[in-house]
Amino acid sequence: MKNTIHYENCLPLISRMTSARNIKVESCSIDNGSYQIRGELTTNRADYEDIDKEIDVQGIVIRLTLRFNDNTITNAEFAMPMPGFMDICEHMPVGPEHLIGLKIDKGITNKINELYDKTKTCWDLQTLLLAMIRLIPSISLINGNFRIMDESLPPEAVSDLMKSMIKANRNICHAWSDQDGGLQKCIKEGDYEKILKRIGNRLLKRWKAIK
Repeated sequence: MKNTIHYENCLPLISRMTSARNIKVESCSIDNGSYQIRGELTTNRADYEDIDKEIDVQGIVIRLTLRFNDNTITNAEFAMPMPGFMDICEHMPVGPEHLIGLKIDKGITNKINELYDKTKTCWDLQTLLLAMIRLIPSISLINGNFRIMDESLPPEAVSDLMKSMIKANRNICHAWSDQDGGLQKCIKEGDYEKILKRIGNRLLKRWKAIK
């Protein structure tokens, strides 16, 4: 799979870009029991004398391995292929080993902040790690349950699936709001197509065939 979606023409800067900080998060299934998530943070800036020349300022990579059944971290690795300050930034007092055994559930953000706050680590590494942690619940679904649903969930079970999704996602964002959430409204009206498109095309086709 190639990540080929780009949005350069959406809300562009009004003048030449002089700096860029990018966070990229990728994932893959290792086997039926585990998956990996890889995060990369890069910083670049234009040369002050030649704006067409780009200078690499920083590069940080984190790779986590987790179990599907409970989203527990079983392995964690940090790397700094481009430290902000060579021979300084990469020597962090607290390493990745403290992540092993942590479960991604309520309170995990506070735990990460305790372990990797301020002088205990690199601020940018902490930024990348927190970004990855927030994405893990959806990444776990994409690599695990959504794949299984797309492959084999009977279309007759879609209604029960939608009810369980309301329960699981209740009030997590405006789309799932009890008050006027758009996705809640779709489910209550029996219009599951918007959600099924994101789960998988095969499940959508099976559901449409019996609709």
